[in-house]
Amino acid sequence: MTAMQAGSSLAYMTLPVIAVRAAESFELSAGLIGVYTGLAFLGSAIASLLTAGISPRIGAVRMCQWASLANIAGLLCLLPAEQWLLPVAAMLVGAGYGPMNPAGSFLLARIVPAHRLSLVFSIKQTCVPIGYGLAGLLLPAVVLVADWRAAVLLSAGLVALIALASEWPRARLDAFRADGSPFRFRTILAPLKLIALYPDLLRMAVCSLVFSGVQLGVASFLVVYLNEIVGMSLTAAGSVLAIANMAAVAGRVGWGWIADLVSARWVLGGLGLGMAASVALILSVSLAWPFALVAALGVAIGATVIGWNGVFLAETARQSPEGKVSEVTGGVMVITFLGSVIGPPLLSGLLAVTDSYKAGFWLLAVAALAMGVVFFLPVREIRG
Repeated sequence: MTAMQAGSSLAYMTLPVIAVRAAESFELSAGLIGVYTGLAFLGSAIASLLTAGISPRIGAVRMCQWASLANIAGLLCLLPAEQWLLPVAAMLVGAGYGPMNPAGSFLLARIVPAHRLSLVFSIKQTCVPIGYGLAGLLLPAVVLVADWRAAVLLSAGLVALIALASEWPRARLDAFRADGSPFRFRTILAPLKLIALYPDLLRMAVCSLVFSGVQLGVASFLVVYLNEIVGMSLTAAGSVLAIANMAAVAGRVGWGWIADLVSARWVLGGLGLGMAASVALILSVSLAWPFALVAALGVAIGATVIGWNGVFLAETARQSPEGKVSEVTGGVMVITFLGSVIGPPLLSGLLAVTDSYKAGFWLLAVAALAMGVVFFLPVREIRG
């Protein structure tokens, strides 16, 4: 399942990484990538809500396999380079990502001891930076050697291979299914209603909305900013994204281990402060910086901006009422994905209005700082 989520993350990051070259074929500005990203995560939000109650009934792995098919279909919709197909591609790629976290949370909550939740969830969530990192490392090189369509086909092929390989452990893992009444579509809004009953879960969800907007805003525009504004080569800019995501892999595991020892909320609060500093520093990068210094900033971005999700999902599972982890996670992820829907298009809009990235990046930094502070506020444990 971790591999399938990595493949889904690769699918999502495919167009943002190759946007500078693909934009020419679509006859669009690369700065409009934020709109594509927003639509993708609108698809994720809808799919997360629709499938939160289905995953426990059909099996987590089977749900993720179906989601991978949506990823592949979305990537293939990019190949004709037709503007009208871009929203379709975005929604399908996003729909493929949406079910991954509720399905994974349902399975892990059933088999992982409570005192190891943060670490195990963080290990699972390394799949996201691994997928992002592969996109930043492989796809720019493929674009330079062949073209952007070859990069898209490579992503689709990798997603397909991972989905096929997951059939081997599926029977064993999908033996963990929910008991109870059959799923009914009239219960689709139940996850959101459940979150609304618990103010602390709702507050965490709102914080994740902001963190997600910051993460996807930076991930979507980092390569374009470093290439078009700073003047770095496409491969060098892609390498910075890859470095950030490799750092996020280590960061997510490390933060998960620390959160199990101290407090997940303190870790999340500290990450919010780190996000703010890292995003603000992006605006200081210039060609005068040695690559090692830019890479160090990439490490900081990876550890904070991309490194928060595993600890957050573990804390969400820990705060969920008994037997409702998948539903709560699905509802929380809807709100989280809304941050991804809002953040990148907001940056695109500010870029269009101001002709500068400064306003957008400063907005992300201030928002991350504010939400980081919120995580230090007292919380009530809720179980049952």
